[in-house]
Amino acid sequence: MTRLFALCLLLAVSHAVPAASLQTLLEQDHLRLQTWLEPADSVVVGQEVRLVVEVATRRWFAGGTQIRHPEVANLVILQRDNFATNLSRQESGQTWVVQQWRLELYPQAAGMFRIPSLQLELAVNDASAGIVRGQLMSEALQFSAAVPGLMSTTSHWLAAPQFSVEQNFDRELAGLQPGDALTRTITLEAIELNSMMLPAFEEAPQPGLASYPSNPRLQDRSNRGAAAARRIEEISYVIEKAGQYQLPEKNYYWWNTATQSAEIATLAAITIDAGVAPSTKAETRVTP
Repeated sequence: MTRLFALCLLLAVSHAVPAASLQTLLEQDHLRLQTWLEPADSVVVGQEVRLVVEVATRRWFAGGTQIRHPEVANLVILQRDNFATNLSRQESGQTWVVQQWRLELYPQAAGMFRIPSLQLELAVNDASAGIVRGQLMSEALQFSAAVPGLMSTTSHWLAAPQFSVEQNFDRELAGLQPGDALTRTITLEAIELNSMMLPAFEEAPQPGLASYPSNPRLQDRSNRGAAAARRIEEISYVIEKAGQYQLPEKNYYWWNTATQSAEIATLAAITIDAGVAPSTKAETRVTP
């Protein structure tokens, strides 16, 4: 009889007190979820906007956190880092263990962008409830992107606080002959941008100068949240006919998000002097 009474009492308590959920921990301020945008305003088309997702618990995380990426028209959404930034903070004598996740957003057109609620799957350890697993939904966010007036007449441009382009060749460009080959390397670099956003190099073919571009090499680096992108293009040229060849000047238009100004990065025009092959030089005869 005593065992039966104890069992009934345990069942009654279990029915009266539901298992803790992540939402319950949020309401009890044992768990926090925040999202925000960096920057939140004055965004231009093509500029990187960081969506920061921060989850904080009074105890510790009991498993990996997964974030389901949303889909938004005319908005490229990437995740540069596969792991969260882990930190801790003190607040009113309480230690919070924090995970910060970042998504990179790149608006591809002018207008308003609404970021729907993100679905997070996580597990945390709570002092009273033990390990609690489940899903949470973040708040929806929005921002607008515009085309700066100075860039409105430019069809192709990019936005970053820093951008540069340079070129070099693997040999001297004078005194060449038909059959000679040379390689041109063009390097584009930017910060707060993904390498896939850097423009491809294009040039018109020239009769007598064959060109063979290689697949571009894309590199992305991140150091404590500071992102850098690089695109390396290599073009091999083979001189098929003697003469001089002009590789025209190439301008890259970009919006400096640090100074809010329009700038131009330029590849200088290049002359390749193939001259005349020794075998085809005319001989000078002196008549006695």
